[in-house]
Amino acid sequence: MDSTDSELERIRQKKMLEMSQKAEEKKQVKNMDVKVYTTQTCPYCSMAKRYLDDKGIKYTEVDVSRDHMAAQEMISKSGQMGVPQIEINGEMVVGFDRDGIENAIAKTNSKSFFKDRYGI
Repeated sequence: MDSTDSELERIRQKKMLEMSQKAEEKKQVKNMDVKVYTTQTCPYCSMAKRYLDDKGIKYTEVDVSRDHMAAQEMISKSGQMGVPQIEINGEMVVGFDRDGIENAIAKTNSKSFFKDRYGI
């Protein structure tokens, strides 16, 4: 095998690994229950929704300026009144916090992993 062949093989293996990781991420994303508490005029809410959309995460949007019961629910869960608030499988992320979102997703994925693998 010459250097060109070995380089092509390395690229092929890298691409296969990337595809495998993306498939696993999509599988894990499907197991999430995500709710985004928003208002119509909130620019950070739009940014948060776009971020979730880009990651392929489906969510339910709740406009707390129109749904006062949902606003009370949001406040009771987080103790905060500001938006956006993102609930990921019961984990509240206040504000458009990329690290907070990623941590909540990772926590959800690790819970799914142990439940799938060990039944706990």
